[in-house]
Amino acid sequence: MNKEEFLLINEKKLFEFGFICSGWQTVYHSTNDGLIYGYLVDDNKIQDELNNLSWNIQPYNEGRPSVWGNDRYEQYADEGIEPFIFLKHFRLDDGEEKYVDISEEFVLYFKLYEKGNSKQNRTFYNIGDLGELEEVIRIEPKKVTVKFKYLNEYLAIRMMNFSICFDYTKRSKAKLEDYNIEVREIENKTDLSITRHIIESSFGMALSRFEGKKIINHNVQCLASINQKEYVYFLTGYDNNGNEVSQDSSHSNEKYMTLVWFDKKVLNEYHSNPTKYEISSFHVKSKFFELRIDNNLDDCIAVFLVDLGRIPYKEQLHWKKYNIEPKNTISSTFHNTMMMGEWFKHPETPDLFFKHKYEGFNKSWTSKHGWKLFKPLDPRQAYRLIGLHIPVSNNVKSFCDQMLSLSILIIDRLNEEQLKKELSDTKNNKTNINAFKKSIQEKGIEIPDDVKIQNEPESKGLKKFEKYLEHKKFECSQMIIFLKNLYALRSGLMAHGFSNGNKGCRDAMKYFDFENKNYQEIAKYIFIESIKMLNVLEYYLINEEFKLNEA
Repeated sequence: MNKEEFLLINEKKLFEFGFICSGWQTVYHSTNDGLIYGYLVDDNKIQDELNNLSWNIQPYNEGRPSVWGNDRYEQYADEGIEPFIFLKHFRLDDGEEKYVDISEEFVLYFKLYEKGNSKQNRTFYNIGDLGELEEVIRIEPKKVTVKFKYLNEYLAIRMMNFSICFDYTKRSKAKLEDYNIEVREIENKTDLSITRHIIESSFGMALSRFEGKKIINHNVQCLASINQKEYVYFLTGYDNNGNEVSQDSSHSNEKYMTLVWFDKKVLNEYHSNPTKYEISSFHVKSKFFELRIDNNLDDCIAVFLVDLGRIPYKEQLHWKKYNIEPKNTISSTFHNTMMMGEWFKHPETPDLFFKHKYEGFNKSWTSKHGWKLFKPLDPRQAYRLIGLHIPVSNNVKSFCDQMLSLSILIIDRLNEEQLKKELSDTKNNKTNINAFKKSIQEKGIEIPDDVKIQNEPESKGLKKFEKYLEHKKFECSQMIIFLKNLYALRSGLMAHGFSNGNKGCRDAMKYFDFENKNYQEIAKYIFIESIKMLNVLEYYLINEEFKLNEA
């Protein structure tokens, strides 16, 4: 080995930095050349700890718990000295197992979540307000590190200090003369450390030993930030001179009815994760937080200031980025529900109203007819209804994503099997068959008598739906035209673009007036037309079926 290795230069550098690297504190490390081992020390034991180089706790002999005689049980063997690292060694019939554990009190204090492949390789995490995982403890077979900020807080709340004991030894077959080094013993002591470096010859070998202790004091200033709630300032108005007025989102009576407005783009993050977030007329919700909002306005979101203070700080910062100047209005739905205490009837924006209507319509249809017109989504595609919305910006990708989901809900999920069965069941009824034939012949299509109408099973869902409505004597031409154009548009959406070679898509773009409208306007129109479709079907085929016949 070279002279630098023999003199333990790297180990001395570790000591100088307090055995901290990139914010991680080493509390245990066993190598071929030495050992680092840490434990807790009370204030009144600090001087004793620094008066000698011996360790008050030895690995594998942590002194917890301690039994004196046959009847005296003590939590710790030595008052004021508390183990932090526990080395475990179990001898079994079929072998043995070794691993390192850490203080259970430390784990319990931070409510740490343990995850790992084995006892020898584990990580403990702190779970944040939004479910995010932050590493706190890393356990390897011969090394344990703790994120320093957590150890610092733990020492502060316990009013204990941390003693890091170390002992490194290097032996070389070379002679001290080869290194140009003389025998020596150097001892240093400060208010927070004690070290000794011995260089000598032993049994014909050169020996270098560096040992000592370093104390990490508890820091009472650290307690000031523990569990302290953080609040973001939001723009809430203007003073008499026209200057912006911002207020923090902490709860107070004078701010209870103060409203804050946001650009609707604030919802993009939540819309893009429909399996994680739920958005309605009145809230954004996940399993970690819920925020009341007025989501019934076309171009903005209104939120009570104090409600923002109840969500995690990271979420407050997200909303802060979209804070806009105050508006003079909120939706009537939000006003009547949140301020007047009136029962909520339905959302006001077309996208939210459609979702509200879609689920209610399917229940009503099932109650009336005994089967669902729209089949439930596969659980893996449940996000399509949950995350359905009018794009909050004129973005082609968002538009394509949303129109694809909408077409799946009202076209792909048509109950083709049941529609086929309904049409098949009527074929034994001569009156119904004749009426169906007549409706087709009125369109100028001649049907030979030997042609059997029931031999048309290949008809797809939308075509079957059209036939079903015709059988019900329901004038559906405009509805079917709308659905066919939406389906044709959908065929050009798959790559988030529009192919000029797709005639059906080109015709659909003309139908929806792409030339004169932006994506948001078109999406809004399609949502409104979809709502109209559900309203008409509900009126004539659920609430007042056969009304046209009676007329």
